[in-house]
Amino acid sequence: MLIDWLTLYYTKHIGAKRLMQLVAHFDSATLAVNASNSDWRKAGMTDQVIAARADSSRKKAESALLWMESDPLNHIIVVTDERYPELLRICDDPPALLFVRGNPDILSNPQLGIVGTRHPTKEGEQNAYHFAKQLGEYGLTITSGLAMGIDQFAHDGTLASPSPTIAVLGTGLNEIYPKQHRPLAEKIVAHNGALVSEFPLHTPPIPNNFPKRNRIIAGLSLGVLVVEAADQSGSLITARLANESNREVFAIPSSIHNPQSKGCHRLIREGAKLVESTFDIFSELKHWLPKTNASEPQPTALTPLQPVRKIVPAPTDPIERQIFELLTEPLTIDDIVVRTQLDTHIATQAIMMMELEGTIVRQDSQHFIQGTV
Repeated sequence: MLIDWLTLYYTKHIGAKRLMQLVAHFDSATLAVNASNSDWRKAGMTDQVIAARADSSRKKAESALLWMESDPLNHIIVVTDERYPELLRICDDPPALLFVRGNPDILSNPQLGIVGTRHPTKEGEQNAYHFAKQLGEYGLTITSGLAMGIDQFAHDGTLASPSPTIAVLGTGLNEIYPKQHRPLAEKIVAHNGALVSEFPLHTPPIPNNFPKRNRIIAGLSLGVLVVEAADQSGSLITARLANESNREVFAIPSSIHNPQSKGCHRLIREGAKLVESTFDIFSELKHWLPKTNASEPQPTALTPLQPVRKIVPAPTDPIERQIFELLTEPLTIDDIVVRTQLDTHIATQAIMMMELEGTIVRQDSQHFIQGTV
């Protein structure tokens, strides 16, 4: 019974592996819950785990059931449930259960995980949106993590397509993070998508939980596309987990001067597939997609992305114009000084004036790029 799965799940010091160990030993969650302490000890449980059986886990389980029963969009899916996605089930460390808000059936759809930095360039934002939208039009469900940056644009792009999108959270479903993405989360559910978490409903954002979330993104997906990522980005964890699960890993290259491209370049050096258009991904995954009457996309129809940014007019001052023309990609003040051979003080003053006028904008705390109208 589901209540027994939840009782085990909410018992302190029992993670997914111990829960699965108990269910396997006793043949069911119900028999495990009703077993004696000595039987638990024979099943390999420690005294700490056995002592925790006396806590309020049953009440927490009942509360979770009430949440599920309060809304037809709320679901709790245990690993033995036929609705549990098979690709995730066969991973090394699958969650024992999933909390789902939305359509649980799409968890078994052919999926592509799209991940990347929380601080993307404009090019990265555009790529995430474009790739998600077009791959959604081909029939792929796009899965990401509801974070700021690349995740957000991946979800938004999919919402502009006929396909649903899945957001895997590093929090409980009642604690949407970041808070400003609550409207996006609601749109995902309304668009036949799903919010997914393995964490208790009211779990706040805890840093250690986000790498755990990443393994679910990788586990659900046929492959993972890294759009932009710094050399130490958490997105590389998702890519590594995808590779360890024998899933495809794709990466988009960018300028060598873009710090958010270093992670993608590293992945490509390590064997990830270099991606220049959505056709590169479609051609690898098309055999997983349902056959339709629509014509197969051709490489010629999927040319590299065209800029959608409308750049502000170039300044008339010769020094400012010289700097402006460099900033088609994010550069630091040091980069600008090296390339222009300007005095550091003169370059800094010009950059400050251009930023005040909106001719250039900060990409992050150190990088500048041409402004837009």
